[in-house]
Amino acid sequence: MTGETPVSLVSTAGQVTVVNFWASWCGPCRTETPMLAAAARELSSQGVQFIGVNIRDDRAAAAAFEREFDVPFPSIYDREAALAATWKVTAPPSTFVVARDGRVVASIPGPIEKTDLSCMIEYARAGGSID
Repeated sequence: MTGETPVSLVSTAGQVTVVNFWASWCGPCRTETPMLAAAARELSSQGVQFIGVNIRDDRAAAAAFEREFDVPFPSIYDREAALAATWKVTAPPSTFVVARDGRVVASIPGPIEKTDLSCMIEYARAGGSID
């Protein structure tokens, strides 16, 4: 459940990590979450980690959202959107892919499609860079 287990990118070092900023009140988040949950289940055995960051939300609403969509990955509760600000996220949803070495190699502001997510993950696996 959101915010109950400490989560950080340090714990995903050496793995490709998908970071998704979301909120329970966000319509596009509700649309993309089933795909993200399925991708997380499918890719976890391949060393791809998913972390959610719940922003500007009510903790109970966030927990209900996670139950409704059977979200299999942990989320950080970011009520004041302080973490979101460090990633330059102004509104959910926003998705980032972090390479094994900790570099952000791809980002999508707004809803993400499965095809785009797959391409971003493969790019990260191949050592791609947005530099």
